[in-house]
Amino acid sequence: MADTATKTATDTLDNPTGAAGALAGKDSALGGLGGGRKPGPGNRGDNEGAVSKEEEEKSSLKIRIQLDLDVEIHLTARVKGDIVIGLLFDGAYIVLKDNKMWVDTTGVARSMELHPFTGYFLRYSHNDMEQRWQQAGFRKGEGMVTTISDDPPFLNWCFVDRKTHEVKYGVRADAEQHLVGPWDVTKADKRLIFEGWEGFVAVQEVDGDPLWALYFDVKDDGLTGENRIGNQSLRMLALEVWRRERRLDREQAVAERIERIRMRQEVEAEAKSDSTTVS
Repeated sequence: MADTATKTATDTLDNPTGAAGALAGKDSALGGLGGGRKPGPGNRGDNEGAVSKEEEEKSSLKIRIQLDLDVEIHLTARVKGDIVIGLLFDGAYIVLKDNKMWVDTTGVARSMELHPFTGYFLRYSHNDMEQRWQQAGFRKGEGMVTTISDDPPFLNWCFVDRKTHEVKYGVRADAEQHLVGPWDVTKADKRLIFEGWEGFVAVQEVDGDPLWALYFDVKDDGLTGENRIGNQSLRMLALEVWRRERRLDREQAVAERIERIRMRQEVEAEAKSDSTTVS
């Protein structure tokens, strides 16, 4: 991952249209297959012509290839110990709504057209956060982003609300006031962890609602400290959050191979050029 590309992607997550800039920045830093920047609010010139749907689709595919932050992941829930309620939660997707993350226990998110968590791990270098995490003794960890829409694929930072301990998403101005990480996965690269451990809790904030709000029990006190939601006699459930990788189809696989070949050829050509210059 190029440092310039990472910095560009991180910096442009400062605003609600950050994804278009972040992805275009990654594209610019790495070079591309052609097509240029994907248009979106705030990054399109007044005199630019309309961009065809085909061009946008090509640009979107190129963006996904070149972002190259990590394997694109979805998140699902799993409950241990309680077989009955475990069936309700097992494999339930984490979805986005009202700047919060929710566990969709019945698939209602489809009819509500809610966007599933679709994310990547991404360096969070603002405020020397990486150094602070290292000094605190964390094994490793990064920030985490999620797309909040498919077209255009805008990105937001994921964070835990410092006061309520809700798991949320937003632009950096929102996230930096709260707990932005470190996010990571267990050594087997399957279960999501935050600040080095698994403390995720689902809370049914409204009786009968199939969407359960996702929290992280930062203090390991059942969310009862400082008048948090654990004191409100609501249904709560500790759960594991599992990483579920997207399925790669043939078109994506071929496109990724072509891009890797192109980048390898560029490196080899540059090395050959340097060798010729030295001799």
